[in-house]
Formats: sequence, structure tokens, C-alpha cells
Amino acid sequence: MKRSLLSLSLLVACGPLPKPGEAARGDAAPVIDRFSASSGRLMVRDTMDGLPAPGQAIDLDRAPFISQGLGPDGKPARYYNFDVQSPVPALRYALTRAGERVRLPGQPDLIDVLPGDPGYSDFWQLTWVEVPASYQPGELTSAAALLARGYPAVPSGEAVNCPVVPAGSTARARPGVDSSAPEALLYRGHQVFCMAFDAPLLLDSGLVPTSAIYVAFQRDPGQPGGGPASGFRREPGTEQTHNVLSSLPGDTDYSPLWSVKIYAGIEFDSVRDAESAARARLVEQGPLVNCPVATAP
Repeated sequence: MKRSLLSLSLLVACGPLPKPGEAARGDAAPVIDRFSASSGRLMVRDTMDGLPAPGQAIDLDRAPFISQGLGPDGKPARYYNFDVQSPVPALRYALTRAGERVRLPGQPDLIDVLPGDPGYSDFWQLTWVEVPASYQPGELTSAAALLARGYPAVPSGEAVNCPVVPAGSTARARPGVDSSAPEALLYRGHQVFCMAFDAPLLLDSGLVPTSAIYVAFQRDPGQPGGGPASGFRREPGTEQTHNVLSSLPGDTDYSPLWSVKIYAGIEFDSVRDAESAARARLVEQGPLVNCPVATAP
């Protein structure tokens, strides 16, 4: 995280957990906006039609938030689109009793960054904070106030993929996850929500590991209107792209943080699986994007 949590204001009220949208102090509740100029890179409201308004729930099972590509073996594979993300995870604090690694019932995890903030990432490094027996769940509702107590904090070597989204957002194709129950977190005294995907990822030298995806656009980067602005190249009359994922959930090298490799559109028809994608002529190295795999159609 680029700024120290200890430098934040410690004037945070303690008390019962806030209800959704209710401030724990005099502040206005934060408005979650993943599509502002400061939050988005590929999906920005000013340059892309049809994106939800600030604070509006997101239906992640409709375009442009879900795409159909190909798995390493050439079989169709759907994946969600969560835009460009940093491999440096943000920090997420889970409260536990000394010597345990079990969350306190009634105490949501604490975070201190939201989409658009410096240091925000959809990927969170879990840090266990050991609180004394006298601590009551809900007593603290901000990361700054928690750290000010000086309780022992033990960072884990794992990151969880849990994009912060507006309340009411849904992703019905999350494998093995109840889409009606997003996770509640606390941000500076306010309740916010995130959508959990995938199993925890082992960090590699403190960074979220990556996997490759090979993609083709309607127009190659460098051409007028080319690259992401032109949209993915698709089979005629369908939503089927030839975007090839190099790994899937369950593979030892799977990660939803994809390193985008853009191949020449003229090779679209010949790219059908991981082997043919690796032979395709690359025109540009793309960014790192968060694209967790969804369930089968």
C-alpha cells in the first residue's frame, strides 16, 4: 500500500456495526464507482456507453462484464472482466484471538482503500490481527483505529480475489459461491461489499501470480480505432471469441490475474487452443487484468 494507514486520522467512533449506507461517524457513506476515470482503465464511463452509474448495482453476467473465450484445450470457457489491476495486493485485516486463525463472529474484515484510491487492488493480502479476550466484535470499524491499538499483526502469504462492488451487485456464475451473499467489509466506519472469486492465491515475492491469456481485437492495436476500443474479435453471429486462457481453476499455475498477450487479428481463425495461441504472431503485450473464470455455459 502506497500510503501508511498509521498516517490516517484516528478520530474514528467505536460502537455497533453500521448498517448498509449508514455512517459510523459524521462522514457521508462512500459511493463505489468502478468506472470513473480514476478507477477504470478499459471500462471508463466517459468513453464507453452503458456502464452503470456511480453506486449502481452491477449485473456482472451481462456484457461487457463477462466474455466467452477458449480454455487451453480449445473448449469454451467464460470469464468475468474486472479491468486492469495491480499485482501488488491491498491489505485486508481479519480479527482473531491470540494463537487462532478464526475470524471473530460478528466482526467483518477491515480495509482502507476503495476503487479509485491509490493502492487499491481487487486482490487482498489477508493480515491476521490478534485481539485480546476483552475485545468485543464491532468495537473497531476502521483499519486506522485497529492499527492504532498496536495489536500483533501477522500477514499471510496469500491473496484473495474480492473486487469491491456496489451493494446489490450479482455474479451468478461464480463457481461454488452463493451470488446472493457478497462479503461485507468495513471501510472507515462504513459497510461495503466485495464479490469473492476463486481459492486464495499464494503470493510470489509479495505479488499476485499471473497467467497468460491470448486475445485478438476487431482491429489490431496501432490501427485507427484499434485495440480494446474496437472490441474483441468474435466468430460471426456469436459471442465466441478466440481469446485463449493458458490455465483454468484447479491447474497448479492458474491465476485470475491475466497477463494479456495480443495476437494479430489475421490469425484469429487458426488460434483454437493454447498450443496454437503460443504460435500466433504477437503484436503487443497488454496489461494485467482481473478475469476470474466463470462456470460453464
